[in-house]
Amino acid sequence: MMDSKVEAFVGFVVLVFAAGFLYWLFQANDVYVAGDSYEIVAEFRSAEGVGVGTEVRLAGIKVGSVYKMRLNPDNLKASVHMSVDSDIQLTTDTLFSVSTEGLLGGNYIDVSPGVEDAVIKPGEQVKFTQSHVDFLTLLAQFVGEES
Repeated sequence: MMDSKVEAFVGFVVLVFAAGFLYWLFQANDVYVAGDSYEIVAEFRSAEGVGVGTEVRLAGIKVGSVYKMRLNPDNLKASVHMSVDSDIQLTTDTLFSVSTEGLLGGNYIDVSPGVEDAVIKPGEQVKFTQSHVDFLTLLAQFVGEES
């Protein structure tokens, strides 16, 4: 009888730790859930360095994250699905670009708001995107032209 009480207590402790870990995981990563956010789709010529969980930032502040990526078979571009905080209303001329945190930092999606009155609707595809600029490729091109 004593063994079953100990096993039940250990099981309860494991469940409490698992629930605590999941709570911490969602809080630490600012996971956006349906209701707080809406979907935006952007197509990039190259989404190198971007993956599921990549931050979407406006003015340097995280306002969303990438939750799905796929290759569009029609135009062979990277289709990036992002969730954006529902408090943020972005205009249809907003620029989404892949940016880097310095020379050795990770990539993120930088949002540069536009000036139009019309806003992007949930699920809508954005018009203006800019892929990541690879500095090593640029440097190789520059050195190659000098020779």
